[in-house]
Amino acid sequence: MKKKSNLKLNTMRNLKNTITLETAIRWVKNWRKGTIINPTFIKSISMERINFDQVLAEPNVTRVKSYLGVNDQNQMVLLIVGTDDFDNDLFANDPSNHHIYDFSKVCPPRCAPKFSPLD
Repeated sequence: MKKKSNLKLNTMRNLKNTITLETAIRWVKNWRKGTIINPTFIKSISMERINFDQVLAEPNVTRVKSYLGVNDQNQMVLLIVGTDDFDNDLFANDPSNHHIYDFSKVCPPRCAPKFSPLD
């Protein structure tokens, strides 16, 4: 019996900024093998509230875990997943109720127009 893909489930539930497990694995492997032009050039990653709202609304989520990755356009990404109290990724055992969220607003190039003392 063939399983439904996460992408189809995500579309049906109207979730925003989710990616498939296969994409997440590829992007995290890219980061870990150093597939990025200049990671020290990254100043910040901004995150939309909707991503946190969605992951925290998933059943049994008590913590949020982040993974660094490099997408297919050679840009750094920040992925988040919901976890239990022991930091176990909940999507691994229940992909129909848990998802992988992609935070891809990296500065630069997507920097705020106003100065931050942390920049």
